[in-house]
Parts: sequence; structure tokens; C-alpha cells
Amino acid sequence: MLHCTQMKPTTSLPNVNQGNLTSRLTASVGMMKESCPSGTIPILRRNLREDYKYLLTPSPTTGVVHIKMARGKYYGSAADLNVYGLLDVGADQFSSSAIWVLNDGDGLGPLEQTNGITVGWTVNPPLYGDTNTRLFTFWTADGFQKQGCYDLHCPGFVQVSRDVPLGGTISPLSQIDGTQYYIRLLIYRDPVTENWWLVMGEEEKLIGYWPKALFSTMIAHANLINWGGSAYSSSGEWSPPMGSGRYCEAGEGEACYFGRVKLVGEGNVYRAVGDKEVKYYSSGCYDVGEFDDLSSGGGQFLFGGPGYC
Repeated sequence: MLHCTQMKPTTSLPNVNQGNLTSRLTASVGMMKESCPSGTIPILRRNLREDYKYLLTPSPTTGVVHIKMARGKYYGSAADLNVYGLLDVGADQFSSSAIWVLNDGDGLGPLEQTNGITVGWTVNPPLYGDTNTRLFTFWTADGFQKQGCYDLHCPGFVQVSRDVPLGGTISPLSQIDGTQYYIRLLIYRDPVTENWWLVMGEEEKLIGYWPKALFSTMIAHANLINWGGSAYSSSGEWSPPMGSGRYCEAGEGEACYFGRVKLVGEGNVYRAVGDKEVKYYSSGCYDVGEFDDLSSGGGQFLFGGPGYC
């Protein structure tokens, strides 16, 4: 059976009000000097340990910090993700900052029915073979058990961008008490095709989409949205840093932030996240600050920690 590739969504979302971004600058992701030829896409050449478990599912996490929405009907989310380098992440560790868009079947069934998409930045030596800060994506169709994978390491995500490689290195990176850089990411559902799109940057560059055929519970909508960080360390090792490596009490400019956090509501329009709508979750030796609802400009919060516990 022949399948057509959708080259752009049937609808687009309006630009988010940038608000006060005078101290924040946009980072880029492995942007190529020349786009790939028509009909081709950039694929990251990997020099990594070919350990299939890292390609299929994320390892159990040592620590997670999330700002979470209660169950509801959601059609996507957008946010600015402050980007940092984390040189102290070990060979068998990872540390990530991401948006999670999920549907767990309203929590009424087994874990295996959970569908989900994760996008953000990561330092992941087991997967990429270095400690570079990289753009990453992950999808699952069975609660992070067997169906799903990172980036383009297996069939699933359909890339349309000819110049942004998934897994590409992000630069420049933020410096503590220095210039702050971010990447803006948007995941949203095309209401006609029911595919889930990934869009990046202020210019709203189309990166690609996850076809609805990948999913079972997340075709019509998601029912959970999380924003925050996760970190993993093998048994017996100190945990890695998360975010900038500073706790949220260090404040903006030192602790890692999420900014202009928005939801995509019914009708594919942005809506604000109220500070009384969110729940907080933290585990391990990391923390998350209060969610600050800035209404039309989107919400923001700080998170992270040094690890080593």
C-alpha cells in the first residue's frame, strides 16, 4: 500500500507573543550551511555504542521533576527550553529537559496502552557517544516498553526539514550568570490528518511529524502534558546534574528555565496555563520552582539541581 508524506500541516498556530526576551537569545540545532537536496533529509551519523536498549526505550530514571497538567483534552504544547552544557554527565548517564505529550487511556487501563511523544534537549553519552547538548525526540506506543525509539533510529517519525537533523548539536549554550539561550519547541495535532507535528523556533520551522498510525490512545487528543527534566544513572553511581546544575533557588540566570509555556486547545489555538491548574512532581535530588502564570505571554518556571546524590 502506498502512503503519502504530508509536507506541511493543514493548519498553523498563531505566533506566541514574545514578551520580554531582551536577555534571552535563540540557539540553533546543527543547522547545515546548505540544505539537503530535494527529496532527502539530514540524518545524524552516529558514533555510539550500538546497544539496542538505548535506541528503543529510555532507561529508568534516577530523578524526575515535572510541572504537570491534570488529565484533560490537550492538542499540544509549546515552550522555550533554556539550553545548557553538562560536561559532568557520565558514560552511563543521561540528563534531559523536555516536553511530554501523553495519553494513558485516562488511567483506566494497563501501562502498555500509554502513547507519548517527548521532545527537548539532552546530554546522553550512551545514545550519542559524547557529552554534547543535543535536540532529541522520542515516541512510544506502549508505555515506554517495546514500541518506540529516539530520533530517526527506527521507522516512525517522518522528517520534512532538510536542514535540522534530529540529534543535532545545539549551540550556543547558556552560561551561568551570562547570556541565556533557548530553543522554542511546539508539538501539536493536525486536526485533519490527526498527525502530531514538531515545529521549532520563532520562525516556526516544520521539522516533521509522528503519523497517527503509530498511536492507539493518542489519535484524537492527548490527556497529559508535562514539562521538566529527567536524569538517569546506573546503579551505584552518583546521579548526574540536571538543567544548569543549579537548584531553582539560584534564580533566573543561574537555574535552568522553561519560558512562554502554552497549551494548544481545541480548535488549534494557544491557551494560557493557569498557575492553579498545574501539579508539581519531583524525585531524586532535584527540585522545581513555582509556576508563574504570565497569561498571554505564557508561563515560566525554574528547575534542576547538581545531582551527586
